[in-house]
Amino acid sequence: MIKDVRAQRVTVSLPADVLAFVEEDRRMQHVSRSEYISRALAEVIRGRREQTLVDSFRRAYRDQPQTAAEAEFAEAAAHTLGEVLAEDERRP
Repeated sequence: MIKDVRAQRVTVSLPADVLAFVEEDRRMQHVSRSEYISRALAEVIRGRREQTLVDSFRRAYRDQPQTAAEAEFAEAAAHTLGEVLAEDERRP
């Protein structure tokens, strides 16, 4: 699927305190109002998509719980990963 990345102009109304925060924060970040709001909305969209995936995983595990063998494997894999990451952190 090809994304349409062309910007489209929209008009929104914001409470004065929200706009004041946006203006102050975007100036500190040296970005335009459009860029600031685009980034904020992209973050909200990512969060919603992530939550949709989490909800889907929860439904799947509720409908078909993992077996004891799968749980044991997952626990062992998590433990091994933790050891590997700890070892990597100790390396210079």
